Amino acid sequence: MAQGIIEKTRKKRRGNRHVERPDVDRRQNPKILDLQVLRDTVKNVCNHHTTEEPKSEWEHNRRWSYVSEFPLSGVLGYVDMPTWVFMLESNIEWTREMRESVQPNGKWVLCGFEQSIERRDTVTRRTVGRPSDTDSGVVEIAEEVQYLVIGLEFVDLNGNQDLRYDMGRVTREADRPNQLTPEMIAKLMASNAPTATPAPAVDDTLIKEQEEKISTQQGQIDELSAKLSQMTELMAGLAEQMQSNNTAPEEQPAPTVKRRKRK
Repeated sequence: MAQGIIEKTRKKRRGNRHVERPDVDRRQNPKILDLQVLRDTVKNVCNHHTTEEPKSEWEHNRRWSYVSEFPLSGVLGYVDMPTWVFMLESNIEWTREMRESVQPNGKWVLCGFEQSIERRDTVTRRTVGRPSDTDSGVVEIAEEVQYLVIGLEFVDLNGNQDLRYDMGRVTREADRPNQLTPEMIAKLMASNAPTATPAPAVDDTLIKEQEEKISTQQGQIDELSAKLSQMTELMAGLAEQMQSNNTAPEEQPAPTVKRRKRK
């Protein structure tokens, strides 16, 4: 009969092959009741798993971050120190393995972390009676829940580019178009930048010729304006004369006729 199948299968289901659950009796270890102790443990565990490679070697490499949330109501007073360390290390290893499954061409290590306390309101609805015209029979209970939020950032020490997938399959380099690196983009922008052209030199002779042309044109405009005003006055005089000739003469009264008397 083969031995170890059950334990091996359970380890694979946990998705973590590097962190072992501490074999301790939780009833003998005190539970963590102090929030500061909880946060200090997060800092110590993350610092322990952070890479020791100098930042100058991976500063420009690709990175990836992940955020985890732990409700304080289920941690404070419920877990002891070995269990809390196991939870943190399992979270780090699971996150790293998840990234390696998507981008297996990189060597992913923890390079930074951040933690904070967030407060959110959760609303619970409870039925307290039958609904009526004035009462729905439902009571809403708002409760504030605190979360310990931990942000993890990983970096690829190999400095490779992200793999691209097509229908679930990794595409080959020959099938992908050439990717522009930041250096290539900077060179293209510098070569295509518009150059400032110097302003042409101003010729004084040309300016004088233009001024003479403008003065000549202005004189012609003034002459035409004077002729137009004369023609306007002439047309007004002719119109008055025609109006006076067309006026009708006054009607004279008809002569009176006297009848002669018969003798």
